Amino acid sequence: YEKALDCGAAEDEIYLSMAFVYENKDEYNNAIKCLRKCLKLNPDNSPALYELAFCYEHIQDIENSINVYQQYIDENPYSDTAWLSLGLLYARINDYEKALQALDYATLANPRSVNAFINMANIHLIFDDYDKAIEALEAGLEIEHENTSILCQLGGCYNFTGKHEDAKALFSKAVNLEPLNDEAVAGMGMSYY
Repeated sequence: YEKALDCGAAEDEIYLSMAFVYENKDEYNNAIKCLRKCLKLNPDNSPALYELAFCYEHIQDIENSINVYQQYIDENPYSDTAWLSLGLLYARINDYEKALQALDYATLANPRSVNAFINMANIHLIFDDYDKAIEALEAGLEIEHENTSILCQLGGCYNFTGKHEDAKALFSKAVNLEPLNDEAVAGMGMSYY
């Protein structure tokens, strides 16, 4: 720390660097202490704010993590990663309305956020809303045409809605891409029933 100061490094950046070292060692509580010191010196240090939310998430302090992500988003409203993280946290505490809203913002900030579309679909499936799940999965598939996870999940949705031929086509494509994919092979079989 002292040597870094002697070299002219900014004090807040030193604390941020120290936090990264602690994170790499899975010492999240120590990282949080460094990040708090960093933010005390420079409240506008966005990377430190994001890392603080990340560390809170890792120690299962969801409430603080949500609060810090929201603070980060206030300063960086186009961060699809922060919106995605916030959506996943809301889903973890079963606040699905806020989760869907955050995931929707993630797709607005980055229309190619496949993970946001997949997670939106997962939430819709909790409520058996297959039409909205299909819509989200189709949006993800438009981005990643050969994503076997999306192909299988979408195929399952098609099976549940009676679109068995569409399901067969998706499972067949998934099997062609990954012949040993158990989900695709099982889904193919289910499409015939």
